[in-house]
Amino acid sequence: MKSILAAHFLIVLLFAISCTAICQDASCYFDNLGGKLASSSNLSEAMDLFNKSLDQNQSNDGAWVHKGNVQRAMKNCDPSIESYNQAIRLDQGNKAAWSGIIEAYTLKKDYDNATVAADQIIRLDPRNKANWLKRGTILQIRGEFENASSDFDHALTLDANYKDAIYRKALSELSANRTTQAIELLDRIIALDSKYKNAYNAKGLALEISGDYENAIASYDKALKIDETWSLAQINKIHALMAAGRQRDAVDILLRV
Repeated sequence: MKSILAAHFLIVLLFAISCTAICQDASCYFDNLGGKLASSSNLSEAMDLFNKSLDQNQSNDGAWVHKGNVQRAMKNCDPSIESYNQAIRLDQGNKAAWSGIIEAYTLKKDYDNATVAADQIIRLDPRNKANWLKRGTILQIRGEFENASSDFDHALTLDANYKDAIYRKALSELSANRTTQAIELLDRIIALDSKYKNAYNAKGLALEISGDYENAIASYDKALKIDETWSLAQINKIHALMAAGRQRDAVDILLRV
């Protein structure tokens, strides 16, 4: 009798394990399929598949992250944050979930909570230069330019040629009216990548602040050569032309914008 009961228990156990494995496989299948749809911008269809994935296995933290990404892409910030938090409840060290929360809070312009999440991801992965750039960028938006520069320096310690960190550090220098240092950093980016249009635009601003309007105009022209429809560089060029006393040229651009 005992042997029969033991055999029955073993069958039930194996059946439970088998069902769990099947659910997990189905969850992964729907999650992977949803990821393919999300990458081709079929967001609603992708969301349906992520929900199916989670119906099969609520413990699939990857599916929660992917669902959060789609919700964020659809500008549903609060639901996306909840999805990321579900992933974090399952795995406190889920870096993709923390990164998603940073993006969602930034999209909401909730920079306090974005900073808290950025602090956490740096604790989890301090050797990732992108994490230092993210927090530094948020600090810049908050007006904490010196603290932001410190984060960009951390990123540049990891990669001395990290263009985005050099650019952001240059903006901090500009905010402090250290135009010479800003221009040096922007020239450093241009030497690394002659197509980095933001560097030309920022250099134009630095030159304009310094009163060098003609070279500022030339720098804006280089940005516009890369992207002739870039309205920000066009507006900045108009401003520099006006400051240089070239009102006719400025009006000519206005007529064509």
